[in-house]
Amino acid sequence: LRPGHLRGNRFTVRLRDVHPNAAEHLAPLLKCLQQRGMINFYGDQRFGKDGETLNLGLKLLRDEINVRDRFLRKLALSAVQSALFNAMLARRYRDGFLWSVLGGDVMGKLPQGGIFCAEDLITEQARFDRREIMHQGPMFGTKMYPAQSVAAAREVTLLAEAGLSLKSFEG
Repeated sequence: LRPGHLRGNRFTVRLRDVHPNAAEHLAPLLKCLQQRGMINFYGDQRFGKDGETLNLGLKLLRDEINVRDRFLRKLALSAVQSALFNAMLARRYRDGFLWSVLGGDVMGKLPQGGIFCAEDLITEQARFDRREIMHQGPMFGTKMYPAQSVAAAREVTLLAEAGLSLKSFEG
């Protein structure tokens, strides 16, 4: 699959050695998954053995090193984008905003469609709750659709904590 080609991506989860009383908890868990979906973090394999690929990407973005190999450079920068996406997703969860639309959030229409920044929060939250739209990032880089307002400020804070800024991705 090429990056972004996820429409046909399906999988099956098999549970083994399940506790005998687990079935009584299954219905509410399934209902929650149907209503809210599942948090979709990038896996550890994306960051390389012991985070080597991620660390290489961070050094590139901080102008600490130069990598001539285009494939390795692209892989390393992709690892940083993925790690920052995971960090923002975790932060939204921790702060209670995972299922909320914030001012300036970059949203996308489902199942696939236009991207826009949320302005009318009451309307967009209702659309989000009906699963008509979903959060779209961030995936920092020159092609990123920029967040605005509150969402943009949260992204700038995340980047600063990583020793980066939006300008880090321009080169």
